[in-house]
Amino acid sequence: TNFFLDCFEQPDLETLLPRLADALTPNGSWIVGDFRLPERTWARPPARLALAAMYAAFRIATRLPASRLVDPDPVLLRCGLKL
Repeated sequence: TNFFLDCFEQPDLETLLPRLADALTPNGSWIVGDFRLPERTWARPPARLALAAMYAAFRIATRLPASRLVDPDPVLLRCGLKL
């Protein structure tokens, strides 16, 4: 799901991810390639600015409902997946 999950707000992820996880074959792998904020503190401010600009552009171009980055990891863990 490259650059897919970061298009959703938290409530939508709560609904979508369990359904996608249920479609995974036993012992299957799910590769997630989405935007993330860097762990290093010096890199976070420019990354936040870049993400805000990208979300603004996506919203204008596609009417994307998401306006900020939501970490899907907690929902994926609740679905029983290992990160």
